Amino acid sequence: MNAEYLRQIQAAEKEGNARGAAFLKAQREAHKVAVEAGIVKDIPPVTSKVEKDSEPASPLRQQLQEYKSQPHTPELVTATWQTVWQSWGERVDLKLPVPSLDRTPEELVELEKNGNMLVFVPDRLASQEGRHLLGEIFPEMRSYSVEKGNPVTNEHNRGGWYDIEKSLDVPHTNTTEKEAKKIFDKQERNGQRLNTYIIGSQFSKLTAGHYFDESTYSRMPGSRREGRVVGALFNPSGDLSVRPYWDPRFRGRSLGARSEGVKKA
Repeated sequence: MNAEYLRQIQAAEKEGNARGAAFLKAQREAHKVAVEAGIVKDIPPVTSKVEKDSEPASPLRQQLQEYKSQPHTPELVTATWQTVWQSWGERVDLKLPVPSLDRTPEELVELEKNGNMLVFVPDRLASQEGRHLLGEIFPEMRSYSVEKGNPVTNEHNRGGWYDIEKSLDVPHTNTTEKEAKKIFDKQERNGQRLNTYIIGSQFSKLTAGHYFDESTYSRMPGSRREGRVVGALFNPSGDLSVRPYWDPRFRGRSLGARSEGVKKA
């Protein structure tokens, strides 16, 4: 048996990849017949694509595939965020437990129908003081707002389950700060905080392939710098831009605001 085939078959069997091992064996036998028939002169090596396809998927990849392909239930959303935070937490040696989702199946269907999705914000990562850990988990953001001692404050520092707008482009466009606040007050929602925005955007990158606001700009009414509401956007490369410079009265087609909501009593 060709040594390269033998090595890869043994590796596949060792990893418990029975399908991959069987495929390699079948391919080897087919080439052997071709060699004996004089169609080819030697047994060619296995392509790198076959090796890649036979690799077992990571727990995170498997969970995300289920999240993207199956109807969402409270159990699926909970399991997905538990797996996500296990993976993200390992980057900085943090254990970040995720409790069961506090929404009913009916509430979950309704909020997703309205264009929202659930995110889980760990208590340790919900504050201005803890935001630098997000910068360590996602170093590609390269923003002053995720450094230790950063000047961006939050209206509150509570963690937990939040439903947020899942749209890649900013919602509630052509609004001033005051107008956006009126919308959120009527919906019984709060202005989104930068911490929630970062977590939601990173989850969007995993599930939708893009960050929030790669071509738009979002006001974060729940976070401020020197008393002014900050705005944020992500570049496709993962860089995070956070600025407090928009006039509260300014409105525009590419400028809007995001919110966050909790389970209603």
